[in-house]
Amino acid sequence: MKDMETYRILLEEIRNVKKRLVNIELIIQSEIDKSTPNRGVSMSEIIDLTPPERRLVLELIKGGRLTRSKIAERLGITDAEAEETAKALVSKGYLKAEQDGVEKSYEVSLARKGSSKVQFDVWGPLERKLD
Repeated sequence: MKDMETYRILLEEIRNVKKRLVNIELIIQSEIDKSTPNRGVSMSEIIDLTPPERRLVLELIKGGRLTRSKIAERLGITDAEAEETAKALVSKGYLKAEQDGVEKSYEVSLARKGSSKVQFDVWGPLERKLD
């Protein structure tokens, strides 16, 4: 019976360690996200956005710089919803925000296209890594 109690104690400790590791991972990821410069959104990343975020980004691509109220009007949403969605996209580095008089305006920050050069002999280096 004493062995079972020991197992329970160990299991609880393991669970506590797992919780701490998850918290540490979140803190580290948050620090990485903070230090990563706003690099903009790539066209392939637009697909992964939530539907409201995707609609907003696509509307800004079509319409250029827009204020929160214009975004809300064009998308048929409230000003608060437009502001919340825009803030989320600004924090991801996908939108730039500037104060235009009374209201902020937003524009898409598109990522620069990376190099599309592919190494012709990809198998050689891969095989060397496996050896």
